[in-house]
Amino acid sequence: MLFIDANIWCYYFDARHPEHEPVKRFMRQALLEESLAVNTLIVVEATHYLNRNLSREEARRKTDNLLTLENLRVLDFDREQLVKSLDIMNKYSGSHGLGGRDATIISTVKSYGIESLVTRDKSLAEVAKLESVNVLDPIN
Repeated sequence: MLFIDANIWCYYFDARHPEHEPVKRFMRQALLEESLAVNTLIVVEATHYLNRNLSREEARRKTDNLLTLENLRVLDFDREQLVKSLDIMNKYSGSHGLGGRDATIISTVKSYGIESLVTRDKSLAEVAKLESVNVLDPIN
């Protein structure tokens, strides 16, 4: 199972990004061959981006496409995940500048035993590796 960070969804759905084509190739293969996961905060973050950068209709259509993917698990962000995320954020916010949303990603990946995190966020990738999370960059 692959956890897909919000930046990957944004590059995938927004053709204006230079990262769009290589991310699209990676995601098309992943959509055919892998089980994918996100937490609820990733959906909110990606939808926020789409609403700011695309027409409302296009943003809604792409969000609906995301939410109806058959091989995508949307994992709830509950109190247990909150506590784990806060622990991770407290551990790395000072030394690595880790923010709250990125802490939720690492917490979710670790809690659910997800195989790999797919992201282009170098800071998140660095901390994820410190937490023994396998990180994939769809371009490199």
